[in-house]
Amino acid sequence: MSSKEGLSRSFWLLTAGQTINQMGSSVGGLAQAWLVYDLTGSKVAMGTILLLAMVPETLLRLFGSPLVDRFNRIKMMRLMDLVQAGVYAVTPLLYSLGQLEVWHLYILAVLAGLTHALYQPAFMSLVPSVVPQGALVRANSISQGAANTVTLLGPALGGLVVALAGPVPALVVDAASYGLTALMLFALPLGLGAVERRRVSGGYVQQLTEGVRFVWQTPVLLVTLGLAAAWNLNAAAGGAMLVPIVRDQLGAGATGVGALVSAAGAGMLAGSLLAGWKGEFRRRRFSMTLPLMLAGLTNVAMAWVGNGGLPVAMVLWASGGFIMSFFTPQSMALFQSMVPDDLRGRVMAVRLTVAWGVMPMGSFIGALVAEHAGVSMMQMLFGLVPILAGLAAMGSVPLRSLDHEAARPAGARTASTTA
Repeated sequence: MSSKEGLSRSFWLLTAGQTINQMGSSVGGLAQAWLVYDLTGSKVAMGTILLLAMVPETLLRLFGSPLVDRFNRIKMMRLMDLVQAGVYAVTPLLYSLGQLEVWHLYILAVLAGLTHALYQPAFMSLVPSVVPQGALVRANSISQGAANTVTLLGPALGGLVVALAGPVPALVVDAASYGLTALMLFALPLGLGAVERRRVSGGYVQQLTEGVRFVWQTPVLLVTLGLAAAWNLNAAAGGAMLVPIVRDQLGAGATGVGALVSAAGAGMLAGSLLAGWKGEFRRRRFSMTLPLMLAGLTNVAMAWVGNGGLPVAMVLWASGGFIMSFFTPQSMALFQSMVPDDLRGRVMAVRLTVAWGVMPMGSFIGALVAEHAGVSMMQMLFGLVPILAGLAAMGSVPLRSLDHEAARPAGARTASTTA
């Protein structure tokens, strides 16, 4: 089926549920942090609750990844949504009874992180079950566009709900969003979530390592993962230094922070829409590496934007978001099409762990460079990371044979794509 053909009802239900899920998380995360600050007045407590959600989520995503390939993925996502709804409903209940304490919120944050850990790998693994292979780029572009819409509207909606009604009603809204997502998943045929069993062998530890081994032994996926990590390293450095960039470099105030974030989100949304309309590219080696390098150039160009340059910076941030929207759907489609169904959950967990795992390092190193050499030097150096990575990947053997190998059946191997 051509990528231009219509997508199935199941895909739209799945994507709509994912979008509502993400919107609820955006509202609930803000409300939870706000409530912790109301109860404690401590910035450390706010940081602690974020840490308590992120660390268990990261650990379970990696070490629990075989579960995504052992159980029906739709059943798993339904269960996670129902647990999340319960987690976020408990807080208003405890508050109404006058029993809510900060340690309750800490425990609930851990539970929320654990249930969220495997949701995204399960969602990413399900997409090829509801979308023809030729339409994967288009489908991923639509999903990414929906996520970018949440990035733009989620914090604003969360802030509005908290401002008008307070953090507790915002958590009720969050719980309801997860319940609605679960209902939408109940409308999907269970058969779509069944995992193909091509090979069932070995214990849990062996199955855990299979995802890592598959990526390691498939250079085209390894190179693609490296490109994603290179961009995230750069993006994390810039994101961590957003306030100094706006205040010290551009000479703008708090509204400048919102303006840059909104510009990047708008660029990503517009790029996702265009990428979804375009669908598959004939020469994916260039269509994946060129966006990475051009987006890196926008960061390098930021180094020369000075005081009063907020409008120019907004154009550069919007351009970077627009350009990168062509990379992510293609790299995702590559993983989805080349990985066998019974390994897909573990491989997606590896992808998320590595690609997102470099971000704290990028934030920390970026802060060190900005502290000692200035934010302009930080932007230049980190902007070069995706440029150099793209140049190296463009000339690599795996990407030179990408168009040929990506058309092969899932799990296919040749001398050019195996170590």
